[in-house]
Amino acid sequence: MGTPAAVLPLSHATDRRRDLPPAPIPACNVIDGQPEATAVLLAERPGGLAAGLWTCTPGRFRWDYASDEVAHIVEGSAVITDQDGTVFAVGPGDVVHFARGTWAVWEVHETVRKVWALPAWRRDPVSRALRVLRAAAARLLRRG
Repeated sequence: MGTPAAVLPLSHATDRRRDLPPAPIPACNVIDGQPEATAVLLAERPGGLAAGLWTCTPGRFRWDYASDEVAHIVEGSAVITDQDGTVFAVGPGDVVHFARGTWAVWEVHETVRKVWALPAWRRDPVSRALRVLRAAAARLLRRG
């Protein structure tokens, strides 16, 4: 049995990073325009939380939430319509919670930059298989 990895008591990152790799929005989710997303994982503690930075250029798309997410809008503006039809505008300083299993339509007007936090994924094969199956079922339900 090996020695457990050291757990860092603090992680630090910045929301000003500009070196984010592409994180394409699935073409089937794009409703209008050509939104281009980028993202980077800033911190992760297995079994705890993951946090990252995400940007998206103007466009309209649907996003399915496979887990709870809290997002803090740092820059830009968007109108978000939740699955119940509630519409709200977001901009710098706004904090939004998206519940696991829900979806929303994002209409990005000015490139959005958000910091997000969500439960860190379990890395075991069973959890991964369940995530893949849930995502496939969600796609089938959307088409149905």
